[in-house]
Amino acid sequence: MINIYTKKQFIPSSKKIVSLNSPYFELHTKHQTPTVQDLTIIRTIEKGNPSMENLSVGCQTVLNILHYPDVIFDTIECSPIVIRMLCTLDNISFLCKNMPPVIEVSIPLKINNSTTLTSTKEYFDWWCKQYEF
Repeated sequence: MINIYTKKQFIPSSKKIVSLNSPYFELHTKHQTPTVQDLTIIRTIEKGNPSMENLSVGCQTVLNILHYPDVIFDTIECSPIVIRMLCTLDNISFLCKNMPPVIEVSIPLKINNSTTLTSTKEYFDWWCKQYEF
């Protein structure tokens, strides 16, 4: 299951929230030995050889989320492509205030600790209700 929070108010008070992903990455995640999954993610997002140097903030955010599952990272600086990638990774949580309209749902998404979406259609219907103007 993937836990997605669309507003800070839905995040349990016991959870730490990180809004600035690059400094957190530089202080913590960058110094860990990259896993096979890390290298695959770097190759996919950065379109090149895996390296922990000069990564985009989107890639840094994904790696932060994977390495620190008890921390809620804000994805405000991430592109829709990165958000879609996050929605393919099981057992993670993150804050995403602007969900993209299209996500392929292969892992159940729990939104704001209340709504569980198990299909792409359910996600799209939810998105239309949340973000309609």
